[in-house]
Formats: sequence, C-alpha cells, structure tokens
Amino acid sequence: MVRKSFGRLAFLMAILLQAGPLLAQPYTVPMHAIAAGGAGASGGYVLEGTIGLVSAGNQLGGGPYTVIGGFWGAFALSLQFTDHPLVPGVTVVRALHYSELRSRIAALRSRFGLSGYSYSGAPVTAGIVIQAQHVLELRAAIAEVYAAAGLPPPAYSGSAPAIGASVRTTDIAELRAAVIAIE
Repeated sequence: MVRKSFGRLAFLMAILLQAGPLLAQPYTVPMHAIAAGGAGASGGYVLEGTIGLVSAGNQLGGGPYTVIGGFWGAFALSLQFTDHPLVPGVTVVRALHYSELRSRIAALRSRFGLSGYSYSGAPVTAGIVIQAQHVLELRAAIAEVYAAAGLPPPAYSGSAPAIGASVRTTDIAELRAAVIAIE
C-alpha cells in the first residue's frame, strides 16, 4: 500500500513539475519531505501520504492552496487524549492528562515558530496533584500559540482557577478543546 501511494504521489509530482512552467503558477516549496504515512484528504483533489516539514514554518503555498507543515489536521484529530471525553464528577484529573497537554502544546509551539514554554515548579509525574498554577500556565502557553497563528485566544467558561483551588475536569477539557481546535 505504501509503495502504491508513494508511486501515485511521485507520478503526480512528476506531472506537476512538467506542467509547472506551462501553468506559470507562483507556488514555491522552499523545504520539503516526502515520507510514508499520513492521511488522505479529498475535496476535488486527492492527496495521499505526508508532505511538509514541521520546521518549514506555518504554511507553504500560494493562491487558494495551502499546505501546513507537519501532520495533516485530520490525522492530528484522530490522536485521542487519554480518558476522552472527560466527564465532570466521574473522571479524576491525572498527571497524564496534564503531560499530554504539555506535549501537544509544545508541538504546536514548535509548529508556529515559538520556543518552549517556561513552566514553573517541579515536573508533574504520577501521583502529583494538578494545581491551578499548572492550568494557568497551560492556558498562557496555548494563548501564545493562538497569537502566533493570528487568532484570538481560546475562551474558557467561568473564571480562572484560583491558586490553591482544585482543578476542575472542565479546566482540562477546555484546554484539550483549545489544542484540538488549532491542530
């Protein structure tokens, strides 16, 4: 299957390279990577495989076409968080939920050209209680991603968790939604 998809992609690229001068389109791809894997996308055109490079920047393309470096959005949405969906009053907020958010936010920060976020305190590991400060820092880290993408920051229900207060399942669920929305 991979060889067949790669062969189709190589054939399509060869045709586009031949037709490029004839079409005189202003498209450029300053960096690229072609690899096995990825997801298909359709809507008038079909592209299978993965093309792009996380370090290539936010977007490549021109005119009405855009390729976002890294993974396809549909593929990213299929990466579920642990205990998804979180259920208030049933799901206990765990260190793993926090760690997953930090990892996904770090990937987004890299994708949008931001450096790593400076989290305070000791690393959160199994058995550590998630505190309001952790949630506030995650909110700040994802808000910077939205700003880098030229988008307004995510909205959260209720007020920010108070220092010393318990972290609500809703706090983690809303952060997850903010991450998924920009992936």
